[in-house]
Amino acid sequence: MTNSEAEKIIAQLEAVLLELHSYQVARATSVARLKRPELTSEDLLNPDDYLEIISDPHYMHEDGQAAGILSAKIAVRTELIKVLEKLIA
Repeated sequence: MTNSEAEKIIAQLEAVLLELHSYQVARATSVARLKRPELTSEDLLNPDDYLEIISDPHYMHEDGQAAGILSAKIAVRTELIKVLEKLIA
């Protein structure tokens, strides 16, 4: 595998994981807005300020899924960078 091929794979994986994360954040946001329609995406960066949101198991599930996808994105990127560094060396 060449450096260019590895970089393309990394870009494709990151794009897929970003799309999945964006979709999941939108799901969590829509669940939160069922209880508090006025909340913005910025508000939901700190959902602890809204007891009715963080006490909703459906919201917590959707938000947890988004956090898991973000963690996976970081982990995959880290591993792919290690592979890319080995190819370059």
